[in-house]
Amino acid sequence: MAEYIAALGFLGDPLYWTMLILAVVLLGTIGLIPGLGSTTIAAIAIPFLLFNFGDNPTAGIIFLAALGGLNNTLDSVPAVLLGYPGAATQVTFLEGHQLAMRGRAAYTLGAIYSVSAIGGVVGAVALLAMIPFMRPILVRFSFPEIAAMAMFGVLMVSVLSRGAMIKGVISGLLGVLASTIGTDGIQGLPRLTFEQIYLLDGLPLIPTLIGFFALPELIDLTMTGRPVSAPGTVNTREVLSGARYGAGKWRVAIRQSMFGVFMGAIPGIGSAVIDWLSYAFGIALSKDKTGFGKGSLDGVLFAESAQNSKEGGQAIPTLAFGIPGGSSWAIVLVGLLFYGIAPGLGMLDQHLDVMVAIVVTLALGNLLITMLGMVATGQIAKVTLVPYPLLAAALFPLVFIAAFQSTTAWGDILVLIGAGMLGLAMKWLGWPRPPFILGFILGPIIEKNLWTAVGVFGPVGMLTRPISIILLIFAILSVIYLTK
Repeated sequence: MAEYIAALGFLGDPLYWTMLILAVVLLGTIGLIPGLGSTTIAAIAIPFLLFNFGDNPTAGIIFLAALGGLNNTLDSVPAVLLGYPGAATQVTFLEGHQLAMRGRAAYTLGAIYSVSAIGGVVGAVALLAMIPFMRPILVRFSFPEIAAMAMFGVLMVSVLSRGAMIKGVISGLLGVLASTIGTDGIQGLPRLTFEQIYLLDGLPLIPTLIGFFALPELIDLTMTGRPVSAPGTVNTREVLSGARYGAGKWRVAIRQSMFGVFMGAIPGIGSAVIDWLSYAFGIALSKDKTGFGKGSLDGVLFAESAQNSKEGGQAIPTLAFGIPGGSSWAIVLVGLLFYGIAPGLGMLDQHLDVMVAIVVTLALGNLLITMLGMVATGQIAKVTLVPYPLLAAALFPLVFIAAFQSTTAWGDILVLIGAGMLGLAMKWLGWPRPPFILGFILGPIIEKNLWTAVGVFGPVGMLTRPISIILLIFAILSVIYLTK
């Protein structure tokens, strides 16, 4: 217990509060623009964080964790007010926008803020409760288990791609293939480098990440050439009234939040899947099932409670095994790796302060962003009026500067453009992008641990380890079930 209390020393650092508040403000402004979520902001921010806070990993990771873990609360604003759903707000759009059209937008948003705060705190508490149990679990993980866990993560996020399972699997495999570019870590031989010195170290992660996620969104926004329609007036009094209703649903919120934590802890279960599963779970337990799909506030609360709590669940495999539970935590994982912090036992032993900081950030940040939403929704909603081309023009230079800071080589720009074109093509053709980037991140982990496992335990060594067998069987059964 003493080590946990000592790890709270960062709370006295003004820089911590500065980074947390900055993340909240960014989410309350730029993050509200449909198509520009926390993933885009975080991808652009990583190089600047490393440049300015390279010797202070806690500050940088807090900022990324805040962006990734707090984005769900305010994502509901464009879904309710504008009828513009994101991946994690489809249920909110389905039920909430109908309520907004009846003049209950403010009341709906207020209720969302209350249950989102409850969900965020439940997720943080669940993550904190898991920390003492991580060590005995982690000591049982060796090369075969890590390789199996990484393969399981890529496979699950691929097969769960909405309505495009085959495309998701292919996308994940393409990501793994892209990760093999560079020098073979086992034999030291160049692969797919085409005699280019720049590629000997492989494709740099930052330009690839920014190009794949941020650049397609900016290009798409520019080509639309239209502003978002006016969201109308949001009355603060109605927001507070809705917040009281949401607070009164605390039992339901906690129940849905625990479901969100459980689902979030399974690698590959994306936000969109959890959105619909939590909605279905809530309806199944409801006594009165009429009204759902026609503008049900309870339906909105079912999904929103789980969406915020799932962040704590997704942090568990990210911090324990280095397997990101979602796209936002993939960004946090990238930040950890660039700061030289390896998830797992090393993080528990040497960087417990960073892990505790992430937990506290999820709890405090959710309370801060809830208060921001309650008192400033009317003003926040005006950000959605910014014309897309104007916004994109302001962000394009930041994207190229952020990519160039990776290795300060012109190859970074070429990788950015190439990844951007590939990401844009996949976006337009309906191919899921998260499996690709997850495969790209986990590919080296799979290769290194798989070959090491073969060398240490033999060709069939993985099939003699109980945990790796369970993971592989679970992955196979999941694929069979999902393909029925």
